[in-house]
Amino acid sequence: MSSAPAGFSIYTAAGGTPTVLFDSGDGLPDTLARRPARPRARHFGFDAAGTYTVRFSVTGTLVGGGTSSSGSKQFTFQVLSS
Repeated sequence: MSSAPAGFSIYTAAGGTPTVLFDSGDGLPDTLARRPARPRARHFGFDAAGTYTVRFSVTGTLVGGGTSSSGSKQFTFQVLSS
């Protein structure tokens, strides 16, 4: 994570049970290995209001061999207080 006022996480909630995929609170970087599958919903969790700037990179194995990478990409989220 590049900058944030508090913790940040990404999780799924299939069947109402959350499964944490990424959590800045337990140290970064985090990784997630997945096989090709149907798209699944991912939920973003922010521990406080403010501006969060995070970086992600994605690497995949090509069917014909080799890999392809997105390189590091930055995303900024503005979280408002309720």
